[in-house]
Amino acid sequence: MASAEFRLRRPRLIWLEWAFVATIIGLLIYTYIFFLRYGYLPLPFFPDPNDVYADGYSTAWWTWNGRMYDEWQSVYPPFSFVLLKFISSKQCYAGSVMAARDCDWIFWSWMVVFYVLNGVLAYLAFRRIDRESAAPRALAFFLGLPTLYGIEHLNLLVIAWTGMILGFAPILRSARLRWLAIAVAINLKPYMLALLLAQLFRRRWRWVEGALIMTAGVYAISYVTVGGSPMEIWRNITVFSSDPERSSSFQFVVYATSYTSMIQFMHTLVLPMVTLVGSTLIEVSTAVFTAIIQIVEGLTIFTFLLIWFRPEAVPRYRVLSIALLLLLISMEPGGYTIAGIVFLVFLERFRGWRLGTAIICAYIQCLAADIYLFPIGARVVNGYLAGHDVLYEGWVTLGPFVRPGLLIVMQVMLVSETIIDVIRWQRRYAPMQGEGMIPAAASLKPSGDMAR
Repeated sequence: MASAEFRLRRPRLIWLEWAFVATIIGLLIYTYIFFLRYGYLPLPFFPDPNDVYADGYSTAWWTWNGRMYDEWQSVYPPFSFVLLKFISSKQCYAGSVMAARDCDWIFWSWMVVFYVLNGVLAYLAFRRIDRESAAPRALAFFLGLPTLYGIEHLNLLVIAWTGMILGFAPILRSARLRWLAIAVAINLKPYMLALLLAQLFRRRWRWVEGALIMTAGVYAISYVTVGGSPMEIWRNITVFSSDPERSSSFQFVVYATSYTSMIQFMHTLVLPMVTLVGSTLIEVSTAVFTAIIQIVEGLTIFTFLLIWFRPEAVPRYRVLSIALLLLLISMEPGGYTIAGIVFLVFLERFRGWRLGTAIICAYIQCLAADIYLFPIGARVVNGYLAGHDVLYEGWVTLGPFVRPGLLIVMQVMLVSETIIDVIRWQRRYAPMQGEGMIPAAASLKPSGDMAR
């Protein structure tokens, strides 16, 4: 009876996913029309029309001109600069960064190749989990706002996603190749280490050890090549995190992952919003946001303890999702990081209202749209994509208040589902195991969703 009900309801769920894809494509068409009319991309894309591709070309410029860690104070591991020597053109970086942006088409082409490759790999990964939903989820990941935001900046996270997908998704069979992919991802974006260490809660000692050794090897080779000691990187991260100009910039919160960014922003810059709502509401909002973050962090830690207690009861991709969401909710690694959690949540089956809610939130995160609240001024700037000066109108939008909340909802849904999975496993299998009906070794290899 239950299976028949599921067959009746299943098409509706698939059509819901395809409806999200249609909405994503429709919003991209709107974005293009907006660009043709105004000469720049609308919010929530980066609110500086002249900053397109800046992350990638700035990093490449310092790669070829040196002094990355002392003068530029880079927070990137040395592998980033080693990689850029292979995928960028040296002769384009004798002048300014802006000149390099118009010259180095090789770097841009490589980033587009990795962007397309990520879409293909995402489809292959989703297809291994569920053939029916693979296409809409791959399209949502490929065309969604977080992924497009990364390619708009040409951020090396685009290549790190390739390593993440190959390392953790069911695509590669060789453990060593998966370790190498993870090592590349971590050496491009160190916070990817959280995904690897989360595997310790599933007691995958040898697997984590192999990936860590591979990560250390990639770092050692790149360090010998271009420098960048752990102490230098840590010092620069500290300086970057405590930069008052960064926390008081509107660009800092327009596509944030955590309410911590909004809290810092509200206390460092006076906007019309502050004048309208008053300082009391700001203080109350700060207290509420802080409390929500701390409650979810505590619930997540408790869930990790349960996973340690019964690792066989939890799908392995769920552990990755919970670890990355904890990082996004607690810190501010950048809005394009949301693409990673979208991918991981899309590995879940649309089963039950909790997982369904998490998947729907992931789809909403892919929508390249925002609701404008009130203007905060206009300025004339160079529109790089348009090729001429444009009048950019700044707005306070609803997105910075909603997107971090969606991540919190996703975490609560995944954590609650995990707690229920552990309780169900304990009730179903623990008594049988205690009576000797199920060997302990066999109990660690469940089938179906639990094995994933």
